[in-house]
Amino acid sequence: MSILLKQTISKAGYYEEREPEAQFFKEKMNIMNQYRKENHLCDVVLLIGDREFPAHRAILSASSKFFEGLFASHMKEATEQKVFYNKTASVNIDMCDLRTVVWGGQYVI
Repeated sequence: MSILLKQTISKAGYYEEREPEAQFFKEKMNIMNQYRKENHLCDVVLLIGDREFPAHRAILSASSKFFEGLFASHMKEATEQKVFYNKTASVNIDMCDLRTVVWGGQYVI
């Protein structure tokens, strides 16, 4: 059997073996998203313009280097309950965009 064929079989087995693990993490991220929708266990509120978005610091940090740096810093935002998010002069965001950020396990930002 050629080395290339062995590697192909090995890779296929690896990914098949990891499928239950991927499903586990997908289920957990769905639970975290439901928590966010219900404002359950949220530990920060993002203030964007005149709107408020409850969120989980851990999910935001895992999804974004910006939030990871912000929440791991010695800046006041690291411990405040409400954080003003004004990274640009104008921020247009809707629930679909926020879901993408908060649902960090599914998307890399």
